Parts: sequence; structure tokens; C-alpha cells
Amino acid sequence: MQCTEKFKNYLVVSDTPEEFALAVVINWTNCRCISFCMIKCDEKEKEQDGENHDKSNELLYLLAFCLYFPFLFSGPLVMYDDFLRDMSRSLYSWSLQWFLGCILLVVRYSLWFLFNDFVLHYFYVSALHYQPHLVAQLPLWSLCGLGFAMSQFFMMKYTVLYGLPTAVARFEGFKTPPRPKCIARIHLYSDMWKYFDNGLYTFLKRFIYVPLVGSGGAISSKLFGGAASFAFVYIWHGMSNNILIWTMFNFLGVTLENTFVAFAGSWFYSDLKRWLAIRSNASRQLKAFVTAPLLIMSAISNFYFICGGDVGDIFVRRIILEGWPFPILFIWTVFFSMCHVSEEVKSWERRKMIPKNY
Repeated sequence: MQCTEKFKNYLVVSDTPEEFALAVVINWTNCRCISFCMIKCDEKEKEQDGENHDKSNELLYLLAFCLYFPFLFSGPLVMYDDFLRDMSRSLYSWSLQWFLGCILLVVRYSLWFLFNDFVLHYFYVSALHYQPHLVAQLPLWSLCGLGFAMSQFFMMKYTVLYGLPTAVARFEGFKTPPRPKCIARIHLYSDMWKYFDNGLYTFLKRFIYVPLVGSGGAISSKLFGGAASFAFVYIWHGMSNNILIWTMFNFLGVTLENTFVAFAGSWFYSDLKRWLAIRSNASRQLKAFVTAPLLIMSAISNFYFICGGDVGDIFVRRIILEGWPFPILFIWTVFFSMCHVSEEVKSWERRKMIPKNY
């Protein structure tokens, strides 16, 4: 751990807001440069197969990609080929409906910015994680409420950080990843990574996981690809102790989730359902019962990520260790209900996508 801290401090010491902003810009730029290099490697392989690509102005395009101001400080992460396609697209005339849609997006995320500022002024959910001794004195109900509020504010913060640049980029015809979904209605680790930061998810899948695993890889290669992806996340987010705990919990959660999905799709599980006469409703309750502990682990790991190691340890001690087993059983019941709500929302979204024949 001491070597990790020394290496992190060697890379950048972010003691002031300006140094922290510089570190953020460098991290985003590193991802964009990796995206550029990986896509150029793919183009080189295609050239060997007979496909030619225009190499003029590559440096200019790279600078435009890395230094495009709306995405420079806060993201979201866009792939180089997507950025180049939108930048190279011919100009089109503005319609009143399109222009008003862009204006409404700016107004929408500006209102969310004002709402976040209001929350920070009157509710000190973000400031409390700098005072672990106060968090440790909270009753269990208040502690759980604080954890929920911290997670929701983290989601709202990134809604603004990604939303405002997206609204500005839309004026210039750039398409961006979808905005973060509300984390209160997501109960699976895979969905959390897929729908909260879709740009980073696409980056990890396209440039790390798929090249290592390939299509239909073995279980060992999938584990290696997942471990390499989360190792990159650990390095990219700062290599501190709380980030290490967060990434390890996430890797474990994704692995357990994929194991359960593989088991649920096996012939043994189908025969077991037939033998026990498990109906679809009972099967859904079984899935919620199994995924509720993963959702609890996801919430606790997010506390380590959002609040730091000291506050994360307080949540683990108060929720899991002290008063065992009653606090964790009660929270398991609450998260069991949250899994049902999340599944119902996902079903509603799938029904919305089905075309109506009338």
C-alpha cells in the first residue's frame, strides 16, 4: 500500500482544487488517447486486409478529440470513431423543434444544478463524510438514510456533470452516451456499470474485456478479462485503499452475478424448477432473494468509493457486525423489496420498447 501511495503521489499530487482539476483532465485525456490508439490499431489490421483509411490530419483530429471543451473536464467519455463520425458529418439545417429540444436540455440540467446547490446548502450529506466521528454517532435509521442520500446525491451530481456537456455538444451535432440512470432502481452490478456511466462501460468492454476474452471465451478468460477491467478502473480512479476495496467488491459482485445467471440458464436449474413446480412469480422472488445480498454489497462498496475508507468501515461495522443478525436481516428485507421494484421497472421499460400494433 505504501508503494501504491508513493506511485500515486509521484503521478500527481492533488492537494488544491486546481491540481485536482488537472488530475481529472489528465485521466480523461488518457482514456481518449487509449481510445484513439486502439481504434488506429484496428484500422491498421483492416489495412492489411485491403481496407484503406484516410491518415491525413490525424494529429489535428486527435487534438480536437482530446481538447473538445464540453467534454474536457467532466466527460462523458466518447469513443474516437464516434466523435470523428459526428465531426465529419455534413452540416444540416436547424429545425425549430430540434433547437427547442436543445434549449430544454440546457434548462433541464441547469435546474438540476440549482437543485444540487440547494441540497448542498441545507443538507450536509457530502460534508458529513469528512467527519467520521459524527457519522459513527448516528442511529442506525439515520445512518441508512445518510447512505441512501449520499448515493442519490452522487447520482444527481453526475447527472449534471454529464448532462450539461451533453446538452452543449448536441448543439454541434455530437451524440453522447445516455445519461446516468437512477441508482435507486438498479439492483444488478452489471446494470450499474452499464447504465450509470455508459461511456466508461463501453470503453472497458471494447478495449479491455473483449480483446482479452473474445467471443464465447472460456470461464478462465472471462475472469481474467473482468479482473483486468477492474484493475484498470482501480488505477484510473486513483489507487487508494478505498478504491481498491470498491473495485474488489465490484469484481466479486459481477462474478457472483454471472455465476448465478449461468446457473439459472442450465438444464439442472430448469429440471429443478420443473421438479419443484416453481412458477414464474416464485422464480422472480427467488432471484430477488438471491440478488438482495449482492445489492447490499453494492451499496456498501459504493460507500467506500463515495465516502472513503473510514466512513465505509463505519457502515460495515454498524450494519453487519454490531447487533448481528437483526440489522442485516431487516436491511435484507428492504433490499429484497427494492429488487422487486427494480425488476418491475425493467419489465415496464421492455414493454415500452415493444411496438404497438394498433
